[in-house]
Formats: sequence, C-alpha cells, structure tokens
Amino acid sequence: MKFNKVTKSFGTVLTLKRFAGAYVTDHTRLSESELIEALLKTAPQFYHAENVKQALQSCLINSNRDVRIISSILLKEVMLNCDEFTCLESMTDDAVINWEQDVINSSNESKATKNSARANDLEMFRFVLNVAWEHDDAISVDEKNLLDKLRAKLFISYREYRVMEAQLGQFPAPNNTLHTRTDIQLVRKHLQSMGLLASMRDSQGLDYDVIPEEVAAELRLLFGVEVRQYGYEQMLKVKYVKSKDCLKVSLEKCDFKVDGNPSSTELQEAVIERVKPSILIGGITPKDGLSMDNIKKWCGDLDLPTSGAKSDLITRIIRFYDNLTARVEQEGDNRSLWYDHYENFAARDRDFLRSQQLIDKDLEMEARFEKATDYLFEVKLGHKPLKMAGTEHPDGTLSYRDGLVLWDNKSKETEVNLASHTSQFIRYIDQSEKRVEGFIVLAPAFTEDSAAEAMRIFVETRTPIALITAQELKSLAEEWASLDKGAFNLGYLIAPGRFNRSLVKI
Repeated sequence: MKFNKVTKSFGTVLTLKRFAGAYVTDHTRLSESELIEALLKTAPQFYHAENVKQALQSCLINSNRDVRIISSILLKEVMLNCDEFTCLESMTDDAVINWEQDVINSSNESKATKNSARANDLEMFRFVLNVAWEHDDAISVDEKNLLDKLRAKLFISYREYRVMEAQLGQFPAPNNTLHTRTDIQLVRKHLQSMGLLASMRDSQGLDYDVIPEEVAAELRLLFGVEVRQYGYEQMLKVKYVKSKDCLKVSLEKCDFKVDGNPSSTELQEAVIERVKPSILIGGITPKDGLSMDNIKKWCGDLDLPTSGAKSDLITRIIRFYDNLTARVEQEGDNRSLWYDHYENFAARDRDFLRSQQLIDKDLEMEARFEKATDYLFEVKLGHKPLKMAGTEHPDGTLSYRDGLVLWDNKSKETEVNLASHTSQFIRYIDQSEKRVEGFIVLAPAFTEDSAAEAMRIFVETRTPIALITAQELKSLAEEWASLDKGAFNLGYLIAPGRFNRSLVKI
C-alpha cells in the first residue's frame, strides 16, 4: 500500500501521532486531519534512503537487545515476506514467536560435517560467541558489531548465528525464553516511532501492521531482499536451477563452502539465506550463470516477454516470483465446504443450501460465494487475495505482474446483465491505486448481450472485463490444482468478453 493511503488508514490518533513523530514537527499538538496533511507533505522524508538506513541501524544496534532481535525478525523475516507488506497484528506476533521457536528447535540439531572446513568456521564463531556471553552474561552493542563482522567474514548466516545463541541457552532471551506479545508490542511501537512500521485498521475494526511500499523498497535494499521467501522457494523448484549441482555452484560462487553430500532441501535453504536470485540466475559476471537460451525459455514458460538484454529477462523472472502469493490451505477451513457447492451459491439455490445446512439466512449466500472464491484463487490457483481497506472496493484483488486483477461476485437466480453493473465496475477500476490489468465478473450465467458490453468497455477504457461462470472457473481450478504446477497464469482469465476454456493451455 502506498504511503499516502496508509496515512489515511490508521486506527487511532495515538498511533498516527506516534508514527508522525519520526519527522513531523509539533505532531503532539496537531489534530487528526492536520496530522494527515502534515504526513502527506513530509512523506518523502519517511522513505528517503539515508533516513530509512539510519532508522533501521538505530534499531539493530539499540542498547536494548529485545529491540535488536525483534526488530530484525519482525521487519526482515516477517513483514518483508508478507503480501503487500501487510499483516494482521496478531499474525505478526505469531510469526515472530514461531520464527524464534523454529530457531530453538534447530539448535538441537547439527547439520555441519565434522572435521570439515565449514565445521571449523562454525566452531570458531561458536567459541568467540561463547566468550562474549561469558563476559557479563550479555552481548553489548560493541560486541554485537564485532560478531557481525566475524560472521560476515566466515559466511555465517543470521539464522545460524541465532541457532548458536540458542545452543548456548541465550536466544531469544536467557534460558531460550520466547518473547511475549507484550515484548513484541513494545518493539512495534518503537518501530512506529521510527517511521519504519505503520498501522492500518480495516472496516471490521481489525488492526494490521503495514510497511508503506516506498519504505519497504528501501528496507529490501538494506536487507538485500530481491524476492520474498515464498517466491524464492517456488523459483528453486524450476528445472533450470533446481539441480544439486546448480545449487552447489551458486553457493560456491558466493564463497560458501559446501561439505559432504547435503540434501536438496539443505542446499535450497542455504541458497535462500546466502545467494541472491539475480546471482542464482545470472551468476557473478556477464558471461556467468544460466545460458541466454535457458533464460529465454524460462521467460516463455512464465508467459513473459523473451526479448531484451539478459539483465532485463532476469529482472522479469525475479518480479514474477516476487509477486507470487503464498498458497496455504488451512485445516478446518470452512471455505472448502462452501467451495464444494460453488455453483449452488452462485445460483442462489436457497432450497438446496438450506437443506444441506450451508446457510441459515439468505444474506449468507453472497458472502459465502465470495469466501469460496477467495479459497478458489488462494488454494486451487495459487494466488492469495490481497487485503483491502475500507468498504468501497470489489470483492477481490490479486497481484498480477506490476498491476492488479480485480473480481466481483454476482450471485443471482437468473442471468447477469453486465450493463446493469458497468458504472460500479468502472468506479472500482478508476479508484485503484495500481493499474488494473483485468476485471473478472463471476456469475451463474450471463445475458447474451453482456459480451458486447464487455467489448465496449474494453474499447473505451482498455481494461478487459472477463465474464466467467462459476462452473467454468471451478472446473478450471480443479484441473489446475490436480497438476500441482504452482501458481496459475492469470493472463488466461482476463481476456475481454466471455471466457473461452479452449484457449487455455495448461
């Protein structure tokens, strides 16, 4: 979400003032409207490269070790991996605590080969770390800086560093005590006061952590993040780079010593921690990395343009995977039950829905049709719907390349006439912050003249309106999910007019 929109979505004036305090003078004496106006004027200061760098550095070298640890995890490991850099506060807390717990779990394992060069480096660092902790049962800022320099020299990842601390019983806190939600909330407020983390409240009163896009872009540069972790994991499954030999070569190019015969999973984890995607694909020098033929084939596989310089093609591939949303199916997800009866919800078949105890009230038909569509895109097609603030918006939004794909559900007992909804859909398109690559209308059926109306809108606005029935979309989703091929290419769903399944090649 862009900075200007974030400033208008804060849940409380207190949080807004805390965030404004980073660069707005006399913020404590301004009203809410004055604060928003002042934030809009001072916005460039919040995402000026040097300001972001100094703010982040002050958190990472803070005298309070809780601030140092939680800031790094919350920003780099959690928020920069979230869709739209936005996460429900309670889920942010869970993610931080889960990351810490996972490190503690890993501390009980040892994957290094004994008497190897890699094991010797790890042992040397562990010895220095142990000495630092023995000094006064704490790590000072100066000691942390020295440890970071040694860690960089020995190519020890941040996670490995924390695993070693856990082995010493000192991570995340003494006796490997996990941070509490209260601890995280205190650091959250600190990050807000530094202008690195904002807050947003949705129409249901739920509070979200959010990093404005412009700030996130600078943080990604500072942390060296090119692709969010889920996207990188999907990238490493592609035939052009997934072989163990390819992964080993990439690690060795980055001066990481590969000992023994690690598994593919271990190599992938090492690559994600140490090798930038641009190096994985393009190597270190212009003549290094994958061949131009393979890079072009990869672009073609993703339906991306195959012309241009090698660097341009690599950038396209990286952007594709960076825009992927995590595909997660939750246990006990009621949406799966509603999805099973997708066509019935679309057609508002109230007699069937009531007889099967799928609804109690007629009002639930539209809402559950929408939730089932969320499930379809997220679980079956591999595209997690984006969070939307406010109430004036389409039923769903998906990332697609550099823009968005919007959709709206129309459950109805009869055919849907597109002309009856044209002004509503055009309003959603015009209000979008990013370019709308396509708009999908989902219904049980459409009137014959709706296709012509869709073409008229496309000619006038250059935005394709795709008309897809619930039966058509579910059939496609089931077929795609059975192939287990990752994220479905949304380009097939945004041609203007009625959907033509015969044109979809999967």
